[in-house]
Amino acid sequence: MQMRLNSLVLGISLAACFLQPAPGRAAPLLKVDFGVSGAASPVQPGFSGLAGEISETTHSASIGPYTVDLDGQGFYSTGGNANNIAAGVRSLYRDYYYNNSTLNGEGIVLTLGGFDPNTQYNVTLWSYDADGIFTPTPTTWDPFGNTAGTSGSITNFATPYPTTLSDRSATVQVSSTSGTLELFGTTTGGNSGTRLNAFKVNDGATDLLAVDFGRTGQPSSPIQSTYTGLLGEIAQPAFSQTVGAFNVSLEGQGFYNTTTSNADLVDAGVRDFYRDYYYNNSITNGEGVTLTIDGVTPNTDYELKIWSYDADNFSPTPTTWTPTGVTSGAIGNITNVQDPYPTSLTDNSATIRVRSTSTSLKLFGTTTEGTGGTRINGFELSVAPPGITGDYNNDGFVDAADYVLWRNGGPLQNDPSAGVQPSDFDQWRANFGMSGPGSGAGNVGAVPEPSTLIVLATGLVFALFPVRRNMAR
Repeated sequence: MQMRLNSLVLGISLAACFLQPAPGRAAPLLKVDFGVSGAASPVQPGFSGLAGEISETTHSASIGPYTVDLDGQGFYSTGGNANNIAAGVRSLYRDYYYNNSTLNGEGIVLTLGGFDPNTQYNVTLWSYDADGIFTPTPTTWDPFGNTAGTSGSITNFATPYPTTLSDRSATVQVSSTSGTLELFGTTTGGNSGTRLNAFKVNDGATDLLAVDFGRTGQPSSPIQSTYTGLLGEIAQPAFSQTVGAFNVSLEGQGFYNTTTSNADLVDAGVRDFYRDYYYNNSITNGEGVTLTIDGVTPNTDYELKIWSYDADNFSPTPTTWTPTGVTSGAIGNITNVQDPYPTSLTDNSATIRVRSTSTSLKLFGTTTEGTGGTRINGFELSVAPPGITGDYNNDGFVDAADYVLWRNGGPLQNDPSAGVQPSDFDQWRANFGMSGPGSGAGNVGAVPEPSTLIVLATGLVFALFPVRRNMAR
């Protein structure tokens, strides 16, 4: 009898937790919208947010007497769609060096050294992306600097898939007064960005240099059987800008503005916010975007809300945001998926509680699957309200939801011990029913009828304490 009474009391206490109003939150200290469009940010009126050009870096290699230099963003290996390419040429078309900017005037610089001055060469270039399935993307390749000659144009489109080495290629005739051949590739339309799968230099009679941009373990190049191609990691340049009392730094690949009609399906009130983002296109877990916020107070709890969305992403792409270095706290999880399209600033976001022993908060975002890569549309930083030990989901209440989170293995916020421990249950039980500051008058919601409360309490009792029945034999 006493056990049933205790169960009923606990059930009513659990139900009462659901009647608690939402805890108060401090006004945000910093709101940032990563944009390139120049539109006012819906999360901070009058402030367009941080914006920058897509980052560029160089990659260099020596091949025999020649040098190859690339100025773009990085190397990429196309996924499952590449299996539709004819097997005999798949290894060439699967992999590429790229710049994801769709702006005319940005792209890839290919510099080839070690050739004879004032000599005409034929340079064949391949540009294709099996995953570029949105719109045809014309790319032009022009000589510049000390290089003169003809220009080439290639239209990158996923289908029809290439079957021979004459597909998605162009040959230009160039010469240089210095012996260094310089070519610049940029898009003139579409949204796939500039890609360079391979190139070949011929003096009119002999192939002098043939390079296929490939990943480790790929078959030999169909244009140079003994050489699998250049291989490099995706570049990780940094971006930094001061915003008020804080400095925001990013390490990834660059800024992007979704220009396709998909973005128009995002609710107009928040479209400018979700359209733009900073990104890393790598879909390898362990690569991503690092966000650093300098200027915080050491050993102070903050709430950090992060948005991660890309209207052009087709498959669900879970992204985790993890405190790193001297920053500690919970892990935030956001699944970026194209549809349903966001309608408010509560969509595609996660709020986590973090602190640092220094004046810098640092978080690392990376994807765990999917094809979207890591995106960050913006973030919001606030001083966290005082936490309650046992409030493991940090919603301001110690209630049944925190028990479920502990039982499922976390992650736990407001937990004085590292990891998920049996003692965490004792902390939860001791503080069960407590709520945080700001839960007083002024935030109270509608109170259910007594009958509703009884039903809720009874349901919780049976959920947490199953009743044994003596069955007649």
